[in-house]
Amino acid sequence: TDRDEKLYVTITGKDGQPVQVKSITGTLGRATNVTQDQTPEFTFDGTSYVADTGALDAGNWNYRMVAVARDGTPFKQRVIIHVKR
Repeated sequence: TDRDEKLYVTITGKDGQPVQVKSITGTLGRATNVTQDQTPEFTFDGTSYVADTGALDAGNWNYRMVAVARDGTPFKQRVIIHVKR
């Protein structure tokens, strides 16, 4: 059976403490095709940004994050995720 799964993204400041950003978005998908791509919708839980992803198939995934700091500074990063079953 499928189980609910979540993606957690924690952004920290220079002091190592969690930082809340103006916006965060991006694409979660496979490196090799776009058929399973999704755009997670995040909520901030006080420490991390959390999004429901549903059950992801085993293997390598990429999250291509696009965030904007409260001062308007853009930030992009590709995060590699390994899903094991």
